[in-house]
This record gives sequence, C-alpha cells and structure tokens, in this order.
Amino acid sequence: MLIFAPAKINLTLDILGKRPDGYHELWSVMQAITLGDLVEIEPAEEINLRVVGADLPVDSTNIAYKAVLALRAATGKAIGASITIRKKIPLEAGLAGGSADGAAVLFGLNKIYNLNLRKEELSEIGAKISADIPFCLNGGTALVQGIGEKVKKLPPLKKGYFVIYKPPFGISTREAYLRLAGKDLTKAHPDREKILKALAEENLEDLGKFLKNLLEISAWEINPEIYKYKNELLNLKPLGALMSGSGSALFALTENLKKAKEIYYQLTLPGQKFIVRPYAAGPTCLKL
Repeated sequence: MLIFAPAKINLTLDILGKRPDGYHELWSVMQAITLGDLVEIEPAEEINLRVVGADLPVDSTNIAYKAVLALRAATGKAIGASITIRKKIPLEAGLAGGSADGAAVLFGLNKIYNLNLRKEELSEIGAKISADIPFCLNGGTALVQGIGEKVKKLPPLKKGYFVIYKPPFGISTREAYLRLAGKDLTKAHPDREKILKALAEENLEDLGKFLKNLLEISAWEINPEIYKYKNELLNLKPLGALMSGSGSALFALTENLKKAKEIYYQLTLPGQKFIVRPYAAGPTCLKL
C-alpha cells in the first residue's frame, strides 16, 4: 500500500496553560496541506523500516516504528510491516512530519490487516505516541484542543495558496514551550471568534489578519532569525504570515497562485521553500 501522508500548518496556536501532567492545553486550528511524505507499507513478520531523503533513526525511536508497536499492544496481534518512508516534509519544522508518517502507518496497517478500527480508536492509540497524530489521521481543517487529542472537523478551506519557507535550522519543541514559562501572555492570545468566522466565510483577507501563534514569542528568543525571516515574508505583501507549530517553518497565505509564485521567486533566503494548497483529507491511499 502506498500512502500520501500530508503535513500540517497551524493557522492559529493558542496555549491555555500547563496541565498537572506537564503537557500544555492547546487551542489550535490546523490545516493539512499538499506537501507530504510517501509511506509504502507491506505486511511482514517483523518490523523493518527504511527512510529515504532524511537522516532519521529506523528503530523504536521513530514514530512510524512506534505506531506498529502501539497497534500490536492495542490489538494483541503479532502485526509486522516492511515500511519505506520517502521524506518530503522538512525536519524540525513544526509541520508534523513524524506524526504524519505515524498516522499513515496506523491508517495503512488497519486496512492491510483488516483490523476494522474506527478513526476514533486509531486516534486514541496514536495520541499515546504523538499529540499531532489524531489531527494527522483526520486531516483537512480542524479545531484541535486538549493536548492534541480532541479534534473537531471544520468546513474545509478550499481557497488560497501557502508559500512554506523552512530556514536551515530547526527549533526544539520542548525548549519553545519551556521558554513560555512565567511570561504574561494576556495580550498575546489570538481572537478565536474572528479566525473561526473568517474560516467559515472563507474570507482569506480576514484569515490573514488573524493568524497567530503564541510559540513565536519563544521561538524568536531561541533564534531571532525567525523574526527577521517572518518580516521578510510580510514585506512581500501576502495576506498574512505565521510560524507553524514550534517552528522553524514559516508560511505566507496568498489569494491565488500568481501571488504565491511571486513570493516564492522573490524569496531568496537560505533553506527550503514550497508552494502548497489546503488538503481536505488525512492519509490517502495511492495506486502503486
């Protein structure tokens, strides 16, 4: 089975506080995009993982490998798989590359082994591996709450283009959250009602105005280049720009492909860049 595993961006990321278990309570609107990894899965007796296009571990520290182990534990079945991941999603970018792969493995093995697990059951299994897996299993446009396990589908965003820019460095998710400790975030929270209204009306201009991510505050402290790069994106006059997740990837929202191409070619910063569209699904089976 060959599966397209879409990346995600955060159109908004609000942090409501730290929970007793050490995790942070989130309120985020996430959007799947047309940038993704390709995950090829075949049934096997053992777990064999290969990664092409990135230097990543292929043992039980990899989220895709963990997904097979989690399915074994949840079902009590001796599930094995031969998995090849062809990486397209940049690493340490805030684009949920690892979680997208984990979601694709759960999705694929559920079909290959006829486990008949509902998406909610797969999400519950996936949430124990990575907080982004429940969203990655659903894809599209969604409101994500809790630590990531509560996913409410929103009407799909069908309009607009995004220019994704990944600087030549990453940001530690753990450090980004730690840096928020003790900061007064009272005036930093996004306007939830306005961003949901903009999405419901597919008003891209308003959506661009209300993009907000609290983790930018700490990311800018960790590496001030993020702030500089975001301003360079804004100088190219998109409808809005934002850092995704804990970074380091940034994205610019545009109303059409012409403007997206204009920004893409004018952006001469070091790193990777992509033009993408909203994607209305999660992991998707492709023909081999």
